Amino acid sequence: MAIMVADLLRGRVAADRAATSRLASLDSLRGLAALSVVACHYLILLADTPFGQPASSWLWLPPLSLIRSAYGAVILFFVLSGYVLALSLLGERKPNWGEFAARRFFRIWPPYAATILISFAIGHLAPAPSPNLASVWQINTWHSDDLTVGALVQQIGMASSHIGLDVPAWSLVHELRISLAFPLLLVFVQRAPATTLAAAFCLCQAERLGPPWLSYLVPDTATYIVYFAAGAWLALHRSRIAELGQRTTASAKALLCAIALVLLSAPTEYPGAGISTGLGAVLLIVLVTASPAIADILSARWCVFLGRISYSLYLTHIVVLMGLGRVLGASFSVPLILAVAAPIIGLVGWIGYRWVEQPSIRLGRIVHARFADAFQTAS
Repeated sequence: MAIMVADLLRGRVAADRAATSRLASLDSLRGLAALSVVACHYLILLADTPFGQPASSWLWLPPLSLIRSAYGAVILFFVLSGYVLALSLLGERKPNWGEFAARRFFRIWPPYAATILISFAIGHLAPAPSPNLASVWQINTWHSDDLTVGALVQQIGMASSHIGLDVPAWSLVHELRISLAFPLLLVFVQRAPATTLAAAFCLCQAERLGPPWLSYLVPDTATYIVYFAAGAWLALHRSRIAELGQRTTASAKALLCAIALVLLSAPTEYPGAGISTGLGAVLLIVLVTASPAIADILSARWCVFLGRISYSLYLTHIVVLMGLGRVLGASFSVPLILAVAAPIIGLVGWIGYRWVEQPSIRLGRIVHARFADAFQTAS
C-alpha cells in the first residue's frame, strides 16, 4: 500500500511539473511574440535605409511575413489569454468574478496607464521636431494631437483603441474589455461550444468582411472575442490534446509547427487573415502544450526571461524608440539609433516588469482582499 501511495504521489508531482512546464512554455511563447512585434517596428523604421530595403523583398514570404505587420503575434496573444484565463477559472480554487476582475484589471491597466503617462511626459520634454529631423522620426514620434490633456484622458481611460501615445497598446483595450467579461464567455463555451464559437466567428467576419452598415454596428472589440473563445475551448480539452500529442510522431509535430507558423504569418491585407492567423495560433498552442520537446526548447533561460518581461517589453518599446528618435534623430542615423535602443528596450522592459507589473499584481490582491472582507462583514 505504501508503495502504491508513493507511486501515486510521484505521478502527481510529475503531472504538476509537466503542467508548470507547459504554462512556462506558453509564457515563453508570449515573449517570442512580443519580440516579433519589436522586430516589426524595427523593420518599419529601417524601411528606407540600406539595411531595410534588401530585407523588404523577403518579408512577403512566411514565416518572415509574421514580423512585417506582427498581426499574427497579437492574435496569438489573444488566444493565449483565453487559454490561460480559462485555466485560472477552471482550477481547484475557482475565483469569484470580483476577485478575477480585480486581478485582471490590476494586471493590465496600471502598467498601461503608467506607460501612457510616461509617453505623454517624454513627448512634452523631448525637443520639438525640427527640419533637420529625419522624416522617419517626423512620422513615428509624438504628434501634437496626442499631446493634449483631452487625448491623454481618453487614452488612459481606454475610450477607444486609437492609442497614439503608445501605438501597440491598441490590443490592450480589447484585452481588458474581453477579460472582464471572460467568465461569462467561458460559461457559454462550456455549455454550447459550437454555437458560441460560431457566433463569435460571425461577429469577427461581419466586422471584417460585411457591408459597411453591418461593420458599423459591430463594435471593434467584438471582432476579437472568437480568439479568446478558441483559447478557452483549448483549455477545456487540454487532456485530449495531451493524449493526441503522445500519439503524434516528432516529424509530424515538426511539420505541423511549420504549418502553424505559415498560417500565423498571413499578411493583414489578405481577406482571410483573421481566419488564418487564428488557426495558426490555435495549432501552435496545441503543439506547445502537447509536446514536451517543444516545451523544453521554450524553457531555455533567455526564453523564460523574455516571457517574464513580455508585457512590459510590448508596452514600452515603442516609447523608447520614439524618445531616442526625437532626441538623436537629427544627429545620428536610424540604424545606429536602433542599435543603441536594443539594450535600453530590454532594460526598460525588465524595470517595468520588476517595479510596475509586480507591485500592480500585489495591489490587485490587496484590493480584492479588502473588498472581500468588507462584503463578508456586511453579510
